[in-house]
Order: sequence, then structure tokens, then C-alpha cells
Amino acid sequence: MTYKVDKKVPIPEQKTYGGNRTKYPWAAMGIGDSFFKDCTTDNRERIRNQMQSVVRSRMAFHKDEKYVLRGVEGGFRVWRVK
Repeated sequence: MTYKVDKKVPIPEQKTYGGNRTKYPWAAMGIGDSFFKDCTTDNRERIRNQMQSVVRSRMAFHKDEKYVLRGVEGGFRVWRVK
């Protein structure tokens, strides 16, 4: 079997989570910027675990970036610190 070589075919954007590139605003964040993830008393632990995982994953794939997660009133906030 032989394969035909195609030229100048654009690479589609990678899609994750419901077709969006990402649900968090990582690319728009500069050092000192933050975003807020709200939660209720009932789901606070689940949201904290989810956000910790998201932040760790981001830093694992983007080693030149660093983020800090803190619990604040009504939810959690993620800051870019590097």
C-alpha cells in the first residue's frame, strides 16, 4: 500500500474539553493576573481538588510558568506568579 503525500494542509487546532482549546484563561494571563472559580460549601473540596490538578497539569506542560491556588471567599483564585 502506498500513501499520497499532501502539501500545505493546515493543522487543525487541538481540541479539548467540549471542543474548546481550554476552559481556563491561561494564555491571556500575565504575571500578577488571576482568575476566580466559584464554588458552594457543598462542593468546595471537589472544586479545590479539581483546581489543584488543573494548576499542576498546566505547570507540568509549561515549565516556564508558575501558578498559585488559594481559597478565597466564595471559591478559589489562581494567580500567575512566574
